[in-house]
Amino acid sequence: MSDVDMADADAAAEHRADADADDDAVVQEIPVFLSTQLLAAHGLVLVQHPATKRTQPLASAAAMRCKPVARRFEVDVALETKGANYSDDQAEKLGRGVDNEDILTAYDIKKNNPYREDQHKMLEKITLQSTLLPDSGGGQYLIGALRDDEFHLTPISATIQLRPALRYIDKIAEKEKVATQKIAQHEMNLENPNRKEEEPQEKGITLSVRSVEDNPEALRKAREIDEEKRFALEEWVDLQLYEDHTPESQEAYEKLFSLGDELTYSFSKQDYLENIGPKLSSSVKLEIDQGKKNVKPNWCMDDMRNLPLPSLLRSLMLHAHVVSFSNIMELTDNQFEESDVVEELERIAVLVRGVWVVRTELMYAGRTADARRYLLQLLGRSSKPVSRYDVNRLAKLPHLVITNMFLEICARVAVVTEANSGHHVGGGKVLPGTESASKWGLKVEPDEEFCERWEQVVTRQRETVEAEGNRARSALENKVSSKTLAPVQPSQRDSHATSTHGSSSSRAPKKEPAPAASTASASAASSSSAAPRSKQSASRAAPAATAAVVDTFAISGATAEAQCENILYFALNKHGVCSQDYLRGIVERHKTVQPTEGDNLLDSEEVNDEFVKDVIRDLCMNIQGRYVLKSLGGGAVDEFRDPILELFKAKTTLKKSEITAACQTATGKNITQSMYARIMKELATSSGPAWELKQGPSI
Repeated sequence: MSDVDMADADAAAEHRADADADDDAVVQEIPVFLSTQLLAAHGLVLVQHPATKRTQPLASAAAMRCKPVARRFEVDVALETKGANYSDDQAEKLGRGVDNEDILTAYDIKKNNPYREDQHKMLEKITLQSTLLPDSGGGQYLIGALRDDEFHLTPISATIQLRPALRYIDKIAEKEKVATQKIAQHEMNLENPNRKEEEPQEKGITLSVRSVEDNPEALRKAREIDEEKRFALEEWVDLQLYEDHTPESQEAYEKLFSLGDELTYSFSKQDYLENIGPKLSSSVKLEIDQGKKNVKPNWCMDDMRNLPLPSLLRSLMLHAHVVSFSNIMELTDNQFEESDVVEELERIAVLVRGVWVVRTELMYAGRTADARRYLLQLLGRSSKPVSRYDVNRLAKLPHLVITNMFLEICARVAVVTEANSGHHVGGGKVLPGTESASKWGLKVEPDEEFCERWEQVVTRQRETVEAEGNRARSALENKVSSKTLAPVQPSQRDSHATSTHGSSSSRAPKKEPAPAASTASASAASSSSAAPRSKQSASRAAPAATAAVVDTFAISGATAEAQCENILYFALNKHGVCSQDYLRGIVERHKTVQPTEGDNLLDSEEVNDEFVKDVIRDLCMNIQGRYVLKSLGGGAVDEFRDPILELFKAKTTLKKSEITAACQTATGKNITQSMYARIMKELATSSGPAWELKQGPSI
């Protein structure tokens, strides 16, 4: 279906919904009652189970039992042994697991009957055991009964699912294992009749004690074991199953109806709001201010106004997604300096055509995040509306995901096609001269006043959005994550840049976002560009040999520190491991390289040896006298990369077993082979069965 067809369908659905809403009048009000009769007795449990008969789902139940404290249930269901789907051969095979008798082997000799075979037992019933559904014990559901124009509700105590236990299969496996051991033991005795049983030898065991609190997976397993122990100690209680037409069932049904008065709603509007969104306590606000607690996108404005500026703006942007600067100042009651607000906004949002949009990494991850960054680039380039197809032809996201992404920051824009310009989109013909709501534009009008007053911020943000969009587009085209390319992180500001209004200023960037880079040889430096690299070039590692390497990278950034940081990042991203001499030398070489846009600030007096060392310390980690990137942008790679870096700090050579064990201990998960190969290709070279840290290039 084309975007036009989808737009027409959505518009028609909205029109029908509006029409239905107008015609959907209230015809009757029904009083609501709450019944607690069953709760006072044993509670009401909702059971989901496989049904063999639609009309009588558990009519063939032979027995039912429960453990009330553990809320465990078991039901024995008889099989239809005379039915067409019952196999005697399979029933005989599985029947070996219904008792505790061993499987007879060829060496088992029965007294007075050496050729006696097993007495074959048949599987004639199965056991269904319960599983308690998560979050089902807090009154999440109610059951309702309507009588005499009164609606009676009874809370459900718990919801369980009955599933086949299949214990007989485990028992058969255990019996076969015992039988195999008996045969092996008997054959060994036949080969050596005088053989004596070997006495077990004592072996030393090295024990290591570690708190389960350090390992979430171990903590979860410990809790499960503890629950199973408590479950095993409780005795089973036999239950009686009654069909719906019996007096016992009718008596239970009558308890669904309340004997009390009608429910009354005693909440005021303010009480209701407080109940669904309670105000933040002073202790919570203190934790947020100290960075111990994260903001959440479900707080009211009264709470947000009492937060410190960083948390206030973060929560506001997570609520609004896209908002103009004038609205931000109005919502914050103008209690902060404009320059401070702009400085903080550049950390958590990007500026697109004069309005602030929450940063993508705060909302999405992976391919969806790349699609959103590409969308912001398209919206920022011109005022022309964008269609979902413009983004999804590369992203290939589900319809619901891409639509929700557009709805967060965009609004539909009616597009009128020119005369005689009919065309086909996805098989659907768009007739010339017709209106089509298939395009999207920013839902907030551009803030021209802000753009005039904060020209440097606008320029800086335009470069950031463009660089992030280029990298995201490259990632989508090459079907990789943009994290494998040069990261663009929120700028951090520490100096002031004057705006067009003398009384207002914004801080100049300390670290500019790193645009995507391209690497080339010295002879091809003039043709290097800022286009994003492919997955192969982004993850390519230099050889371990220390042969001289001549690298030329695209110079980008609005400050000398940003340009220096970008050059160092590109070098480390290419080679993985570099010496300090190489990193200092590569910055020195680039002082004479002419950038494609702007000025080369590396040739300024402030970019001396100490300046470069400070940037290296901020960006890199020193391991064995060589330098690697501290982070590759977070996510799964850094999760496993960090413990490997810690190992290289302690040892010069590593084995795979040590690496996998360290990753398991640090993350509670096993590192995949592809992740293992990726990280080791970046950091190390193989030396027989061990890995050594790369030497890095020389210059």
